[in-house]
Amino acid sequence: MNIFYLFIIVFFYSQSLFAGGERCLEPTSQREMNYCAEIELESILKKFELQSQKISSAFLKSKIEGANELFEKSITHSRQYVESHCESASQIYHGGSLHHYAGIQCKVNLYRKLITINNGDYKDTLNILDSGAP
Repeated sequence: MNIFYLFIIVFFYSQSLFAGGERCLEPTSQREMNYCAEIELESILKKFELQSQKISSAFLKSKIEGANELFEKSITHSRQYVESHCESASQIYHGGSLHHYAGIQCKVNLYRKLITINNGDYKDTLNILDSGAP
């Protein structure tokens, strides 16, 4: 009988581990909200990194003096801004259960905005460097 209960516990525990995507459709606890926000942040950070690598690679291929260094500097400062801004913005929740969640959601929103800004600001640059025309 003990093995049966152990099996049931392991089964339900493993189901909760693998139900991340479904759980994020309607998170029901603060823990799930944090988990889902972290997954969303991880996804948006990957997009930001891929975009940054694409732009940096184009600048490196172009051999425009100083262009890649300036771009990398702007990315470094953008990351620092996101961290500082979101820590500041989430301080209202310091010590509470929403502090972590608010900070992550802030980062998600700012990185989304940075991706949109970079798409606009570097669209012509990428077109010119890739194909020679805007």
